[in-house]
Amino acid sequence: MPEKITARYRITTPMFIGDAAQQASGISPAAVKGALRFWWRALNWGRIRQAKDSDSSALQQLHKEESELFGSAADQGEGQAKAFIRVKPENLKYGLPKEQPTSGIQYLLGQGLYHFRNGYGRTSAVLSGHIQLEMALKPGVSAAQTQQLVQAAQALGLLGALGSRARKGFGSLALESLECSFASADKLPAVPQNPPELKQLLASWSKAFTDSLPPFSAFSTQTRVDVSSISGNATELQELAGHEMQLYRSWGRNGRVSGYPAERNFPNDHDDVLDVSNNITPQAMPERGVFGLPHNYFFSSQIPSVKVDIAPKEASRNRRASPLLIHIHRFPNGSHCLVQLLLPATFLPEGEKIEFKPKPGRAVDIPFTQTQINWDTLHQYLDRFSQRERVL
Repeated sequence: MPEKITARYRITTPMFIGDAAQQASGISPAAVKGALRFWWRALNWGRIRQAKDSDSSALQQLHKEESELFGSAADQGEGQAKAFIRVKPENLKYGLPKEQPTSGIQYLLGQGLYHFRNGYGRTSAVLSGHIQLEMALKPGVSAAQTQQLVQAAQALGLLGALGSRARKGFGSLALESLECSFASADKLPAVPQNPPELKQLLASWSKAFTDSLPPFSAFSTQTRVDVSSISGNATELQELAGHEMQLYRSWGRNGRVSGYPAERNFPNDHDDVLDVSNNITPQAMPERGVFGLPHNYFFSSQIPSVKVDIAPKEASRNRRASPLLIHIHRFPNGSHCLVQLLLPATFLPEGEKIEFKPKPGRAVDIPFTQTQINWDTLHQYLDRFSQRERVL
């Protein structure tokens, strides 16, 4: 019998994962494997970078090790993964939430998954259930590689999610158990039972982190993990995250944002982008662009109304995922917590074009520079949560 790592996860928030027709019909091993690879890269960048003299050589080594462990169709002779991954769904419940989402959750869903007039953009999601992940290790897997797989499985269930809007907390997976067939009961990997134990585990990972900014989404000494709030209800926590993000980022209408006084924290963004619609060339990306691109504006106060879309110009890379990841966690004792992870990294390549499209047929672009990124913008959002505890 091959040695085996087995992890069990609870789905804590609706998971918008689907087939080719974007209909929820299951959770594929490929989707879980893709998520494990993401967390493996994020966790192992620091270790590999410390052993290399440049980012480029470290990236080559990272690709080599990832291909050896997870497989690669492109590498002859190293194509097969060293762990056979199997996913067993348990009691998956499909459908859509019965109640209309609150304004904060609507904000996190975005127009791609929800429209205030038309409702959800999907006909079904995975609402609840469990998945069991089994990784059967092939002969020759080293102890270090085994430990890396264990850490990736932990990270997926402590910080991660699957499906659309995963970085906004949808499809969150909460680790409930983690077993290794080759480990004695007193040496099983940790499954944190509360925020202090989560903090202890993250601290053990941080020993390999680098000080420099990673070239992709990965852990470094600049990473921040907060337990922003604790509650008995996952939906309440996700609503809280959406509510605070909406208040922090939105300009509002008639001085209000979803019934609350508009804070208008980014007046320069508002004014500068409005100027673009009046044929004035922008000087920099809006400050709020650090939340991820595309970043769109709609000025309903203008007659006629004005829409401005902002995104990387490169057709093959016209998105930049948010460096802020929201995770709705459930500890084994049943308490839920809002976990928010900030992964500062090179935002875009220096000089890449950022395109502003104020109307069909017209566009203007500017070169991106790292100086346009202010990470404090995201730290200030995280600081809004009065119950927050920084655990990394």
